[in-house]
Amino acid sequence: MIVLCWNCRGLAILGHYKPDILFLMETKALSSRMEFFHNFLHFDDCFSVNRQGLGGGISLIWKSHVSVSVVDFSSNFIDLVVSEGNVQWRFTSYYGFPESQRRRQSSNLIRENIDICITCPFAKRVWLASSIGWLFPQSASFLAWLCSVLQLVRKEDQAMVVMICWALWQARNDVVWSSKWSSPAAVVYRARTILYDWCNARHVDDSSSNAVPAPPPLHFWVPPLQGFLKANVDAAVFPDGFIGVGGVLRSYDGSFVGACQHRLLGYFSPKTAELITIREVLSWIKRLGYDQIVLESDALTVVKALLSSSTSDFSSFGSLVDDCKSLIAEMNSVSVSFVPRSANSVAHLIARAASTISDRIEWLSTPPQLIVHALMLDFQI
Repeated sequence: MIVLCWNCRGLAILGHYKPDILFLMETKALSSRMEFFHNFLHFDDCFSVNRQGLGGGISLIWKSHVSVSVVDFSSNFIDLVVSEGNVQWRFTSYYGFPESQRRRQSSNLIRENIDICITCPFAKRVWLASSIGWLFPQSASFLAWLCSVLQLVRKEDQAMVVMICWALWQARNDVVWSSKWSSPAAVVYRARTILYDWCNARHVDDSSSNAVPAPPPLHFWVPPLQGFLKANVDAAVFPDGFIGVGGVLRSYDGSFVGACQHRLLGYFSPKTAELITIREVLSWIKRLGYDQIVLESDALTVVKALLSSSTSDFSSFGSLVDDCKSLIAEMNSVSVSFVPRSANSVAHLIARAASTISDRIEWLSTPPQLIVHALMLDFQI
């Protein structure tokens, strides 16, 4: 297949190239005029964007053996999917502003198209299915957005942000080149797998003082033994003076049992917020009548405090530890374990989303939409 992009001047050269698809710029014509013109050039079909004033205008014309589906267009570009037999691919024909003073505006148009990979509804579902959540500060370009997000997330989550961007780009290519669609959970799983392989590849013996420390391998959610329920808990601290409480309860087969979400006013340190969350989630589980629980948190300091036998801490932190230990003692069997964030992503999503509620919410049997894909991902793994 031959594709040619050409200014309308010098069209006599078409006889030499004999293109199957022709993108014309500066047609200075209305679409009705281009309907006549494509027949004159012995092409079979046409899609045109009208000129603006006396200038501009773009047109795409093609032969009958090529199947074309227009996805989007403006006065500067025509975006389409091209099919030829069993082969399908994406073609975006672009014409910037001819005025030198508007060249930056032309490049901004390209950046806006790139940002579609981040802000489109599918990409949003992917981010919500991940442990990162939906973080989209206003940015002028993809690079500015990425820099802003890397500053917002925890250091251990930065690599995952990059891997999700890469996995989204791969998913886009799968659709364009192979007509293969992926679910949001599958895209997140691909990102986790890439990151897992990358982390493990860096775990090599290297005694050099200049060696870059390798990040730990990823860990995934593991269901509890039959007869027990697993409670994943997490807290989110917001600078506006409140915290988000998140707890998710699942059974041995990975099925959803319940979830709770609170928004509590106050300025708390992360470890204090995590203890408050554990106390709230344990109280909620007790009210539901469950008493054989495996509780997991990604706050190592808090887990160590709950497992410690020390009773000499009379601070507010120590008082919260005692409250949690009392609740644990009132239940039949409760074990407390530390897990990395990658194995606690569902609770993290619940806690982060508490910024949008005024008090508390709980779900039983049917999970909230915001964690459905994350639950599916944990179940698939």
